[in-house]
Amino acid sequence: MFKPDLDWVVLSIDSILPETNYISGRFQNKRMLPDGEYYLRLVEIIHDFGFKFKINTVVHRHNKDEILAEFIEQANPLRWKIFKVLSIDNQNQETYCDFEITGDEFSRYLEQNTTLQTKQLIVPEDNEAMSASYLMIDPAGRFFDNSVGRHTYSRSICDTGVLTALSQVNFDFEKYKNRGAVYEW
Repeated sequence: MFKPDLDWVVLSIDSILPETNYISGRFQNKRMLPDGEYYLRLVEIIHDFGFKFKINTVVHRHNKDEILAEFIEQANPLRWKIFKVLSIDNQNQETYCDFEITGDEFSRYLEQNTTLQTKQLIVPEDNEAMSASYLMIDPAGRFFDNSVGRHTYSRSICDTGVLTALSQVNFDFEKYKNRGAVYEW
């Protein structure tokens, strides 16, 4: 049904441990906390429909020592994007200190989760790599970026057009290309 209009499905999976998902605030209902089996059922549905599939993981204080490599091998995504937790003003600045990790902790997570199979899938992104390299659109049709430590918004693309709205945010196409964001379709 969605296949003609949808290229990729992306799941945000920071942990396959229910207690970590609860502590991190990813899920609020203690009775419905996802585990690895839950995510593998979702992945099976995605694969059955034939969508390209990617997993995004944000590494933070509560999951920094977890090993997801075996789960990732089972899930078999085309990419596994691993992000270092990022502070964004007016979004998470009040709780960021509860999640912040060091560059060494992020590197250790990458090392612990790199296997022969996952090595080809992993796309690590620290805060510098993420800044100004994403072209994001909010539900109001505005581009936004996080290049100055907070979200900056354009006017709606419906009101101004794509090129004008794009000129109102900080988007670095070279950084975008360098992080492997241009796909061969």
